[in-house]
Amino acid sequence: MRFLTFLTILICSLSFSVKSYSQIEIFDVSFGMNHEEILLELNKKGYHGFYQDDFEIPTPCIQNGRVVLGECFQTLLSPQPWEDICNSQLKSMDECSLRTGSKDHCSVELDQMFQCLGEVFSPPSQVFMWLESEVSNTSPKYDYINFECEVFDGCSYTTKEIVRFLSDNLRDQLVQASGSVVVEEWEGLDYCLSGLKGDKICVEQSGGYNEIGLYRDQYGRPSMTLSLN
Repeated sequence: MRFLTFLTILICSLSFSVKSYSQIEIFDVSFGMNHEEILLELNKKGYHGFYQDDFEIPTPCIQNGRVVLGECFQTLLSPQPWEDICNSQLKSMDECSLRTGSKDHCSVELDQMFQCLGEVFSPPSQVFMWLESEVSNTSPKYDYINFECEVFDGCSYTTKEIVRFLSDNLRDQLVQASGSVVVEEWEGLDYCLSGLKGDKICVEQSGGYNEIGLYRDQYGRPSMTLSLN
């Protein structure tokens, strides 16, 4: 009887110790979330995005705590208060539109506004989100969220140091071989780590800066099977 009790306890303890592996998650966002959830989470962390309306005027993705309609699944996010910084340019744009009756006649004001936005949304402090799957089912694997080096305080670190940092901190979410996280080339990117759920995280260089890219890749894609039903 004691043996059976011990065996029951052992089986229960083993069942509760099994890890439930999840998708790769950084900055509390992952491809287990939809684009609205990702935007809201990044917004809470101070990264605010915008989309362009029919007249190419920037509009905040989040208003009154909700994601507004628009192409906010393809957007830049910045920790800087771009609406405040570019307020005078936005005001000039509105005044020109009222004066001429159409934003089509405000090319100078439009150029000035986007020059300001270009300075606000400049490397290395921005996040860029591109979710192709929101408009097409043909290439969801290329959905990605890109974090520039200032976002994760990595501007002074080498590519290999960032890869090692990711390997150490995300180990339980990554594919391993012989006890080490597998680093491989993928789609022209030299330093990529594969998630246990099919997603990927890569370190890449752009404009002299190291960036972290989180890619959907095979996440959420049905597994193949050799069973005939």
